[in-house]
Amino acid sequence: PTCWIQFVTTQYAVLESAGHIEVKVARGGDVSQPARAWYCTKDGTATAGSDYEPVQGWVDFRSEETEAIITISILDDDQYEDDEDFFVTLSDAEIQKSVDYKGNLSNCKVGDNTQARIVIIDDDDAGVLSFEEEHLTTHPGLQDSTLPIKILRKQGACGEVSVEYMTEGASAVAGRCFEPVSGRVTFAHQQIEATIYVTIKAVARYSSED
Repeated sequence: PTCWIQFVTTQYAVLESAGHIEVKVARGGDVSQPARAWYCTKDGTATAGSDYEPVQGWVDFRSEETEAIITISILDDDQYEDDEDFFVTLSDAEIQKSVDYKGNLSNCKVGDNTQARIVIIDDDDAGVLSFEEEHLTTHPGLQDSTLPIKILRKQGACGEVSVEYMTEGASAVAGRCFEPVSGRVTFAHQQIEATIYVTIKAVARYSSED
């Protein structure tokens, strides 16, 4: 039998003023025995000791335990900075045999998600708003569907900001291929993402050439 240890997700974002971030580590496979993996932080554009507190050590799992947390301190300042990132890596997964365990030992290895990227978002400025993706592709079905479009706030999250939005037709025709929408999105203080929704018309309502 084999167990594996890996990060639950490989992408995190945290406000500079948050104070800390919790990075989740998961274990799967045979979880009947205690296990552990070595973790350590490393710089990206963020600098250890200036932007975050560097950490390293063993993340431990007791028998039957499937999730653990690595807590990393985020250091705040009053200076404007671009968003910065650093990384946490996992390695050297191993089984820890308990004294009273009489069965066969499992093998243990790190899974596919061995590195997590953490983006520190500077919140000393109002920030810049942009779409998460410039291009989105959707495939209409036999019924109307909803397309979520995410807006991100980068390089700051101080204060309340808002932005107006509206849809425009191109090869797809508003009212026939999609429901036109417009409005205003408001970001609260320290809010870093929001979502608008566009209704996509059912395929039977228009030509497949739109």
